[in-house]
Amino acid sequence: MNIRADVTCFHCGHVSAELVGPKGAPVHPGMLRPDTIANLVLPRAGQPFRCLRCG
Repeated sequence: MNIRADVTCFHCGHVSAELVGPKGAPVHPGMLRPDTIANLVLPRAGQPFRCLRCG
């Protein structure tokens, strides 16, 4: 069973991506689905996920 969650900026409220993956699995960058195809910039290992609107 997959879960879905919005990745929302706490500063401006913009939804930059959606997190999709199996329940109970550790979170990793491959689980992120950008809100548009133009926003395909995903963080590398150890890098924080930044807001695509306010940075």
